[in-house]
Amino acid sequence: MAPSVSVYHGAAPIYVIWRVMMANRMPIMDCDEVYNYWEPLHFILYGSGQQTWEYAHEYALRTYAYVVPLQWLAPVLSRFVSPYAWLLSDYVVDTTLDTSKLSLFLSFRAFLAGTMALCELAWLYALHSRLSKDSSLVVGWTGVLLLTAAGMNHAAGAYLPSSTFMMAWLAASAVFLLERHFLFAAIAIICTLSTGWPFGVVVLVPLGIRVLRKEYRARGVWRLLLWSVGVTAAVEAAVLMIDHKFYGVWLSPTWNIFKYNAAGGGDELYGIEPTSYYIKNLFLNLNLLAPMGIIGLPVLVFSRNQPAKADLVTMIVTLYTWLAITVPRPHKEERFLFPIYPVLVLSSVLTVDHTLNFIGRIVAGFSRHKTLVRNQRIALHCLVWLPVVAMSLCRVAALHKYYTAPLQVYAALVSRMDPLSNQLVCSCGEWYRFPSSFYLPKNHDLGFLPSSFGGQLPQAFSVHGSLPKSLNLLQPFNDQNQQEMSRYATLDQCNYIVDLEGSDCAPSGAEVVARAPFLDGGRSSMIHRMWYLPILHDAAIKSGSVQYEHYVLYKT
Repeated sequence: MAPSVSVYHGAAPIYVIWRVMMANRMPIMDCDEVYNYWEPLHFILYGSGQQTWEYAHEYALRTYAYVVPLQWLAPVLSRFVSPYAWLLSDYVVDTTLDTSKLSLFLSFRAFLAGTMALCELAWLYALHSRLSKDSSLVVGWTGVLLLTAAGMNHAAGAYLPSSTFMMAWLAASAVFLLERHFLFAAIAIICTLSTGWPFGVVVLVPLGIRVLRKEYRARGVWRLLLWSVGVTAAVEAAVLMIDHKFYGVWLSPTWNIFKYNAAGGGDELYGIEPTSYYIKNLFLNLNLLAPMGIIGLPVLVFSRNQPAKADLVTMIVTLYTWLAITVPRPHKEERFLFPIYPVLVLSSVLTVDHTLNFIGRIVAGFSRHKTLVRNQRIALHCLVWLPVVAMSLCRVAALHKYYTAPLQVYAALVSRMDPLSNQLVCSCGEWYRFPSSFYLPKNHDLGFLPSSFGGQLPQAFSVHGSLPKSLNLLQPFNDQNQQEMSRYATLDQCNYIVDLEGSDCAPSGAEVVARAPFLDGGRSSMIHRMWYLPILHDAAIKSGSVQYEHYVLYKT
């Protein structure tokens, strides 16, 4: 039974506004997002930015096709959204100065989060359409839990292939449930080829197999395959032309990165984590939803009278296939879990709902009041999920309060510096929290000071970007994460330094231009690191179980 469209029209503004408003109130969680995606975009738009070895002409592991669409979108956002960017963040954008870059950056993140919200709404609508008239409780709680989950709040506005694949999974699942198989194929192909992250297609494989099976039964599989070949050819041709423009030769970064990883390219060079790393991150980002979601498949398989059971099982199988690929890899990143957040939420709600249905059938056998049993089921859902929502919101509040200091300090940098002079803004051990060159005024560059980090740092794009001409202008790159000492500036070259207070990088007597509190995780208790607890927080500060340090902008 299809739901009333008016319900979703009413929910959409709330959903989209929440995502848009939270996009720039969450910290940027991954330096890979900044250096591999925001920085190339800044280079394309403004002619400057930091280049990683993956964009070096000799390696070409990243496709510019993932970056160019936002370049095309920039004029639209600059005109219609950027003037209102001060609404999108807590830190003030001084409109009397040239802050157009920062306003555009805030608009980009808001756009990404808003698009994610629309994909979530489409998926929820499709779920409700495909399931029975009694599915409102399941779909409603899935929406509430998606909206409030900490992982969804910071992943929605992230500019990462894993976030894009989460978006694609939501959209593809929606059209899958609505039997729009040709559109499903187009979404899967476009996302796989344009992101330059071919491994993400694994999250769409179970749905794809189910689609082929349905089309085979309907005698339409050959038409679907021909359509897929045509879409693949068109998309790949566009991607190749874009990359030819920026690399100067015909190549496929998607193929290059596949070969690099298939040949054991050495992603372990960038850190090795145990399986417990993913367990911890799943709990932080989804709390109780994670364990309840993991057990969802057997619960669903043995459930009775579940509409669209085969389609739901197919979606939830995605969770296990993705974990089977990512967990054994020695190099683990929080962002690799993004694509499975929605299915974990759905699986957890189905787990609880079927458990309550089972209990309800037992109780109903001894009760004459069937309405009372249904009302008890609704109340039990609230009893289970309201604490989960509370924990999620406390985690969202913690991310905002504890870890957005870099965004605040760099925003202060924008409003205080003279955009007409060339100056160097240096970072020391905090280079990985740099929020992108969108926070630097024109004619200002990022510099690195030596720290305990011993790997390879980015370097400034040359005027030729990734073209062959850049090879003679750049310092050497390597694919072994070996430190290149040529990356570092000297202290006397730096006009400003951004680092934690008390850093050895800042010279004694340096002027403090701006500072913002930043949680000292090493000296704060675990429960307060995980959640911001409003009533207990101040008492914890007094007792010493919560301690802050400061993120500081120094003028040398």
